[in-house]
Amino acid sequence: MSRSMPAGMYLPGGSCLHRLDPLIKLIGFMIFIVAVIVADSVWDYVLLAAFIGWMIALSGIAFNTVLGSIRRTYLFFLIIFFMNAFFFNAADPLWSWWIFRSLVGGMLIGRIAAGISRALIFAAGSYSIAAWTTSYFVTALPGIAIQLVLLPSIVFALERARLVPMRYPQ
Repeated sequence: MSRSMPAGMYLPGGSCLHRLDPLIKLIGFMIFIVAVIVADSVWDYVLLAAFIGWMIALSGIAFNTVLGSIRRTYLFFLIIFFMNAFFFNAADPLWSWWIFRSLVGGMLIGRIAAGISRALIFAAGSYSIAAWTTSYFVTALPGIAIQLVLLPSIVFALERARLVPMRYPQ
C-alpha cells in the first residue's frame, strides 16, 4: 500500500470495522466528535488518543498508511500550535509584547490542540477510518452535514442539562 494515500480512500479488508453497519460508524463518529469537544484535560486527550490507536489496530490498516494520509496537514497543525501558544489566556507569561504572550500553558494547550486536530483529521474530520472501511460511506455525507450543523445545539443542551461540565460557567 502507498504511504501517501489520500484521506478517505477506501481500503478493502475483512476487519470487524469493515463489517460494521455504516449507521453504527456514523453514530460512533458523532460520539467521538462530542467527546473531543467536551474533553478538557490532558487525561481526556490521552484517552481519546488511545481510542484512536485502538481503532487503527482494529481496522488492520498499517499505521504508516494512516500517518501518510495526514502528512500534508503539518502546516495547519503548526499554525494551531502558535495561535494557542501566543493567544491563550493564562497566568505566568514567559514574555509579552503587544497582544502576544508566550505562555507555558498556551504552549501545552497548543501542542494538545494540534494533536487532537491531527486525530480529528484522520479519525473524524476526514472520516478516514470509516471511509477506509466502508466503500459506500459517501452516501451518508448529507447526514453527517446535518449532524455537524446540530452539534453545537447538542453540546449546549448537554451542558444545560449538566450532563457535561460547562466550559464557560456563568
